[in-house]
Amino acid sequence: MNPLEITFRRAALPDIPALRAFADATWHAAYDALLPAGQVDYMLGLYYAPDRIAAEMALGVAWERVVEDGCDAGFLAWEFFPERALARLHKLYLVPEWQGRGIGQRCLAHVGDAARAAGATVLELGVNKANERALKAYRRAGFE
Repeated sequence: MNPLEITFRRAALPDIPALRAFADATWHAAYDALLPAGQVDYMLGLYYAPDRIAAEMALGVAWERVVEDGCDAGFLAWEFFPERALARLHKLYLVPEWQGRGIGQRCLAHVGDAARAAGATVLELGVNKANERALKAYRRAGFE
């Protein structure tokens, strides 16, 4: 089997509509069964409002599009806090048809490498405690 041709492209303001579309596709797939009706749409409106994404980008949150073999597979967002030598993975979402191919593990390795290069000694993340698929992936990557 050939290795995946995954690239990470730093997102910019013109990418916001695509990021919002990825969020809509991935959040419903991940959370509709875990959260009360309407909660996913509320959270999408809150966390993925264009002005909020733009503000995060302006503050230095690295939003990146995940591209596999020329096709958009999802997105991630992470931030480095130099005063604490800490990086935080805020978001990592793959559209459902790209899940289960090892792309998530490559994304975690990418963020870990980028965080170390920036000077981070710790990489932390948050995950919904009921999202068993994500928990399994994070544990497989060595997170506790």
